[in-house]
Amino acid sequence: MANCIAHTPSIDDILFAVELCANMSQYFENERTKTFMAIFQRFCDLPLSSHQNVTNEGGECDLVIGINKEGMLEAKIEIGQGNCDSYTELIGYYTGSLGMRKCLLEKCIMPACLLELVGPHFFISGAVLGMDTIYVDRLAPGLWLVPQHDADMIAIARVLGSLRILLNDLQDYYYNCMNGDKIQRYPFFQTFKFEEIERTLQYTDEIKMHVFNATVEGLGEVVVKFCERYCTPRAGG
Repeated sequence: MANCIAHTPSIDDILFAVELCANMSQYFENERTKTFMAIFQRFCDLPLSSHQNVTNEGGECDLVIGINKEGMLEAKIEIGQGNCDSYTELIGYYTGSLGMRKCLLEKCIMPACLLELVGPHFFISGAVLGMDTIYVDRLAPGLWLVPQHDADMIAIARVLGSLRILLNDLQDYYYNCMNGDKIQRYPFFQTFKFEEIERTLQYTDEIKMHVFNATVEGLGEVVVKFCERYCTPRAGG
């Protein structure tokens, strides 16, 4: 999404943007979620489910994208409806969903795309699990789904096209995690000094989140763990 400005929208991207804006600008009521779901499913080609329980406490998200919750959408008729903020609700749903996906917690950083459909506005955020911290940030400027000029429609198509690529990349990422395949997502930290000699780490496998197997020339096989403080015990020994 960081490169969405450089993305050249395809004809499909533009047609999707036109159809979405035409439908979303007609009315602002609860049926908008169903209409958005129907249009979006054709576009992104990912399984969608509405009002799915995503937390152990029974929290229901308006729309869940992908079988591994690659994306979540919260819809509101207007900003501040019912004294609820869609951005805050989505963060709560994402946080709660982590407990329902324990099988993945040891394998990946649980990235997800958080979408808000609020009146004529459409917002896209990204969430990722750090060490023990959840990071959420906007991935693109908010979209006004009632464009006044052709240039505005092209800009919307550009962002939506990038969103489709992002969601499909997330689907591939989770597929690799679920199937136990190696994901070449090794840390940037690759060199260190030991006995006054600069050593290079060659990562070979990811044992679990933040813990890796590696080899070092002259030292052999090592285990590398990233943690918040020095001397934190490695899980399992």
